[in-house]
Amino acid sequence: MSRLAVISDLHVDINQFDDNYYAKMVAHLSDQRVTHVHIAGDSANTKAVALDVVNYFSHFFEVTFHWGNHEMADLVGEEEIEAYVDPQFLNFSHHKLNENRYLIGMNGWYDYSFAKIPRDFSRFKQLVWYDRKITRALPDPELLAQITARLDRYLATFKTQDQLILATHFVPHHTFVPDYRPPYEKWDQMNAFLGSEKIHEVLKKYPQVKQVVFGHTHRKLETKTIEGITYHCRPLGYMYEWPETRKWLREYTKKALPNMAAVKKGLQQHHEAYQKVKPKIFQQEFERSISYFEF
Repeated sequence: MSRLAVISDLHVDINQFDDNYYAKMVAHLSDQRVTHVHIAGDSANTKAVALDVVNYFSHFFEVTFHWGNHEMADLVGEEEIEAYVDPQFLNFSHHKLNENRYLIGMNGWYDYSFAKIPRDFSRFKQLVWYDRKITRALPDPELLAQITARLDRYLATFKTQDQLILATHFVPHHTFVPDYRPPYEKWDQMNAFLGSEKIHEVLKKYPQVKQVVFGHTHRKLETKTIEGITYHCRPLGYMYEWPETRKWLREYTKKALPNMAAVKKGLQQHHEAYQKVKPKIFQQEFERSISYFEF
């Protein structure tokens, strides 16, 4: 029996992971009898570091990957984003797991449709991620329409008896979108960039699609089956977002942490103390950030 592990949103540079953290990840995955690792985007802020992550894991497991938005900000043009030349890169391509089971990779994208508050998002064609712009060939809604049409054509190539696991980065259904209410409704604008339910509308046409894994939310969400498709979302996210990090900081400082800015500031002020507990906190968080599939 072989085992696939899908992980996303490692953000190894923002999280300041060194070799010790890589070793912890490999040790845990090995303990879980994993044979294949798929990295579903946002492993790093640059292509070079993202490929270093792929290369590191490749010494221990069979590895495939696709991009998230953070890597895209460091890529040059549509060719690198959608058709990067690497046998491990999966975007509208697949890895055969066994006789009739396949892992499919797809970067994905968004079209602003998840934002509930009416707003002109067209000016966001150049979306900024950490002061770097992702410039795509088409406006985002047109690009998403192109991607969904391509997905439809691609899924039609599989046989009726095939079983498909699809890994993507962006959110494919509104069920997983935050509902911001007063006084936080201004954050609804961020929902515009989460993904699109048009992905789900294509997927549900194909009963071969049994499992879908995505990230991008930086929140671990309950696994749900919607119209025959089981969705998994367990991104690792940033260290200052981890529940145990916030819990430790509250107890250490004896102060309330009203928002994420306060957490980030607290970690900067107490950096040395946090480094002592970070490995244990990371271990707990990473173990919860993996979707497993037997094959």
